[in-house]
Amino acid sequence: MILQVLAQLQSWGVKEVLVNVHHLAAKMVAELPALCPPDLKLNFSFEAQILGTGGGLRKMGWFFSEEPLWICNADVHQRLNPAPMLKAWEKQKPLACLWMIPEQGPRTVKVEKGRVRDFRAGGMTFSGLHLVNRELLRYLPDREFSSVIEAYDAALADKKKILGVTVPGSEWADLGTPEQLIAAEGGPVLAPGVRLRKGRIASGVVVSADVGLTPEERKKLPQVDAVGLLPARGSDRSFRRLYFENHTEIFMRSGEARPENQRFVGHSRFLKKQGIRVPEILESGQQGRWLRVEDLGGLHLLDRLERGSPARNLTDMKAVLKTVARLHAIKISGSLKLEMPFDEKLYAWERQLFENEFLKRHAPFSDARKWKQGLFRISEGLCQLPSVLLHRDLQSTNVMWVAGEPALIDYQGMRRGAAAYDLGSLLADPYVNRPRDLQLRLLREYNRVAACPVNETDYALGASQRLIQALGAYGRLGALKGNERFLAHIPAAVQQLRLWAGEFFEGQGGGNPLWDLPDE
Repeated sequence: MILQVLAQLQSWGVKEVLVNVHHLAAKMVAELPALCPPDLKLNFSFEAQILGTGGGLRKMGWFFSEEPLWICNADVHQRLNPAPMLKAWEKQKPLACLWMIPEQGPRTVKVEKGRVRDFRAGGMTFSGLHLVNRELLRYLPDREFSSVIEAYDAALADKKKILGVTVPGSEWADLGTPEQLIAAEGGPVLAPGVRLRKGRIASGVVVSADVGLTPEERKKLPQVDAVGLLPARGSDRSFRRLYFENHTEIFMRSGEARPENQRFVGHSRFLKKQGIRVPEILESGQQGRWLRVEDLGGLHLLDRLERGSPARNLTDMKAVLKTVARLHAIKISGSLKLEMPFDEKLYAWERQLFENEFLKRHAPFSDARKWKQGLFRISEGLCQLPSVLLHRDLQSTNVMWVAGEPALIDYQGMRRGAAAYDLGSLLADPYVNRPRDLQLRLLREYNRVAACPVNETDYALGASQRLIQALGAYGRLGALKGNERFLAHIPAAVQQLRLWAGEFFEGQGGGNPLWDLPDE
């Protein structure tokens, strides 16, 4: 859990941290430096006797500087964009800025018009994450044990400004006890047949009651400490994290609905030989239907982009685009088995997905006849472009960030097609929803390193076709129970489609159908 917190802080631009240690302090000091994210300076504060959230801060007063300081708990799950808190800090210059949770936890804090008024009057929950000024130290009680809330009470009495900020789209759960850890994951228990040596659950382990390992698979994994079930990714594959004594791995299993999943092994080994960073294949069975692969961690490109500054995001995207250009330049041998290349038949399938799963579900008043000529223009233009090796699903969640560099995942659907399709997937990604000018700047960065540059018109073709496919996929997946989260990306995808597809529908009778699409 503490490694997740450190990785998040580093992704926000933090350069130096101070870790307060008490339980298993010697183990933390011995092992944490080797596991800490690179380039993050690590310090320790030793709390021999429990001092409380205030007393611990008072002991760490030497670490405070004139810059604002993040204070956070390690025994929570948190995922958030820090921008709202940083913006509030810069605008109002408060004593502290607290991340508030409106619908979970004990909800003991009263917040009015963005300012904390009382820590016992009810309304919201203080998450434990706060951005503070060093002036907070002078409000801490002058004794060894205290609570930071005592300092905030004193500051409120002194008319100091303490902000309470909510962050839309964030995630938070208190994991301070084993019971809370289990409850946060829906009440899972350790699966039968998987040994938990010494009664230990490793930090951050989520164990599932439905791990579903077959007897053959269990024989292949005799030393597993615990197994964590990872979130589904909208396909017939399942993912589990395997916890061993000194490392973790990912266990992948594919169903029979998508035969291309069995190409993952061959594609991984091929791409690795070509210098593309991908997860290493450790073991495979059932002709590639189950795999043990290298664990690349949990930091996706999307996570980096949501939390990074514009300058850092540009640097990250340059690195990603170099990888993409290298992929597109690969010469394909006849021994590499790929999916069928993009052609009019495949583009027609994507159009049908768009019409059946998106228009009929989410734009029922849109006349499908208005779409046909423009949609055909897009696919016809793409069919005339040079063909390269494509990832095929190059969205920001299919790029991981590992040891300071991008790594690709989910490339089992690789095939030949127009480079503009991959670029549209990456740059016009609804998950990120970049403005047009930024996409064009990134396109220029790609063209600086690409063997075959892509002009703006061709990019518009690729982005439009990919967004058509994405909207169809969001409509189909969002209709499935448990996958409603995909529906949240429809407005951004519609916005992006309007950015790039307009010219292909100009001059058609009956008006431009892009304006028939829903905005929400």
